[in-house]
Amino acid sequence: MPTNNKNKHIYDKKIRNYEKEVIKFFVEYGKNKRSDIESHILAYILLREGQWLTQENIRELSLIFYETEFKKGISQGSISQILNNFVEYSVLNKRKLETKKNAFEYSMSGAFNQVMSSAIGYGVEEMEKYILFLKKKLASLEKIEYKSNEVEFLRVRLNERVKELIEFFIFHKALYEEMFKIPNDKKKNISKPEDLSDFQIKKSLREIERDIIEFIINCPLFRFGKMKGTHYPIIAYFFTRKRLTQEKLKELTGFSAGMVSEGLNYMLQEGYINLDKVKGIRVRYYELNSIAYYNYLHLFRIVKSNSELFTRLDAISSEIRAKRTELKDINGYRIINKRVKQFLNAKPVVEKLLISFKDAMEKFKHKPQ
Repeated sequence: MPTNNKNKHIYDKKIRNYEKEVIKFFVEYGKNKRSDIESHILAYILLREGQWLTQENIRELSLIFYETEFKKGISQGSISQILNNFVEYSVLNKRKLETKKNAFEYSMSGAFNQVMSSAIGYGVEEMEKYILFLKKKLASLEKIEYKSNEVEFLRVRLNERVKELIEFFIFHKALYEEMFKIPNDKKKNISKPEDLSDFQIKKSLREIERDIIEFIINCPLFRFGKMKGTHYPIIAYFFTRKRLTQEKLKELTGFSAGMVSEGLNYMLQEGYINLDKVKGIRVRYYELNSIAYYNYLHLFRIVKSNSELFTRLDAISSEIRAKRTELKDINGYRIINKRVKQFLNAKPVVEKLLISFKDAMEKFKHKPQ
């Protein structure tokens, strides 16, 4: 039966301070697996073991814990969509509220470890979709017959880079499946080319590339914290073109010279691209060699910063233990204390991920291009 205590989901202020820290840890730890909003919603439910939360409850909690520069709280529409996604991937259970028409409440679908592995599985399912999307684009590219060197160069380059993206996702998916023991599967076929004019072929290639660029820009795996919104189209074109000049990037992105220059300088500084000065030519060429190496370098840095989050979590754990007599009878103490211990148990997994990502960097850094 649904709970009668309407405020049970809002803990005492003494506990809420620790809850805020645990949510912050969970959000930071979940970067590049989930959006911040998804992490917040999942954290609210994880920190309420044995309770069923309504969308209204989650909205109330978000007004306490979720705040950006522009707004406080998570919108009802976002809450509804994210909850439905988690239910679809068996991360959460859903049941109808008896007291209201067309209203539902949600809880964890199993024990903590099961839910966390389901959340990882959710990410693996997404990677399967990415692979399928890219295989479709590869099939479209392989249908095109070239009639000029310029068209063939772009087609071959796009073909190579899409294959690299697919290789990255297959490798990354397998890495997670091996580490977390998740089952896998899936395949796709390619059909014969049509006879098109040179102009049509070039147009078709650009349309395929635009779809791939949009996919890269919106893919959570490629959205990294410190990068600005204007950096994403630039890096996306390096994914598809590999080697570019500042002028070509201006043409492709529609950005000003200043915006392109700022993006290139950031990427050079971070070691994501290389500058290639050709003797006798004043034009500067910028190159992103291995897509997989770039991503594992990024992921390694993120996981390394995640590993540093455990220092703060250790401090919270010590503080909760020290104040046990004062806090133990307050609503929320038991579950917050339990989750802190469970999150600390993830430390060896993070250390294992660091080793795996470092190995992957070595594998793709030295791979012939």
